[in-house]
Amino acid sequence: MVVSVGDIVTQMFLNHSVLPKVMVIDGVTLRGSRVSDAHTNLPTHGVRTIKVDNPPATITRALVGAMDRGFKESGSTLIRVSGEEDLAALPAMILAPAGAAVCYGQPREGVVIVVVTPVVRQRAQDILQQMEVK
Repeated sequence: MVVSVGDIVTQMFLNHSVLPKVMVIDGVTLRGSRVSDAHTNLPTHGVRTIKVDNPPATITRALVGAMDRGFKESGSTLIRVSGEEDLAALPAMILAPAGAAVCYGQPREGVVIVVVTPVVRQRAQDILQQMEVK
């Protein structure tokens, strides 16, 4: 299972005919550069779209709920964030099943791929516990 966080990472997978289970995009890359149609190669059927508000430097219950739904329901889910999706990899590492690959962009470096294990899940939980979920 693949999870993509970010417009460029999501588009990279779709361009190579890989449909992630959960995709999280916000239409922005590199802290402000607009990205148009980061999901241009998205299949026209079998993918649900959920829109959520998630302010910068925040993880909202709405975002977590949308991700949880995406993992539990059949098919793939595109989560369109109004605000910022930069921290979405953390709840993905907690909600995705063991063995899933959570993929997100590291600016000017490339793609980070984190395979979900019990240790990864615990580290993500530890980080989230230090944050306030809104």
